[in-house]
Amino acid sequence: MRSSPRSLAVVGVALVAFVARAPELGAKSETKKITIAGDTLASPIVITDPAILGRFNVWTGPGTGGTVQGIEWKATEGFVVAGTTPVDPAPGLARYEVTFLVDRQDRDGHDMAYVIYYEYDARADRGYVYFPGRNDPQWRTNVFMIMRDIEGRWYPASRAWQDVVTPLLK
Repeated sequence: MRSSPRSLAVVGVALVAFVARAPELGAKSETKKITIAGDTLASPIVITDPAILGRFNVWTGPGTGGTVQGIEWKATEGFVVAGTTPVDPAPGLARYEVTFLVDRQDRDGHDMAYVIYYEYDARADRGYVYFPGRNDPQWRTNVFMIMRDIEGRWYPASRAWQDVVTPLLK
């Protein structure tokens, strides 16, 4: 059975509308606080500005997706990364542990947090994000919240993430 061009157009418009709203529709909770800690910092950086927090929802980006009228989609960018092609950061970059405290609790009533690592190469003006892998202590908690299928590797940081974090680290 062939679909008419009109029915394909309707499905296409519905898919575009859904994908555009997917973060807000699929968000299981919102980010309450972002904490950045690392050896080069005298004390952790704490971000509580709702305008910034709203830009970095754990339930967006790679590993998220859905089905609209039988058509599956999967996000490959967003949250804090620009794509799902692994990269190798230059050796010796300062590493920061970034914790996203979310508005969701575990079975014991404790606030849940999603953890990534961030490195920034000032020479290349390029940031890198690592999603903890199976052998990392944060892996179990992270994948309890969302399994992205990209864990255990480094990825290029999104420009949006770099623009927020880089000035704070200087």
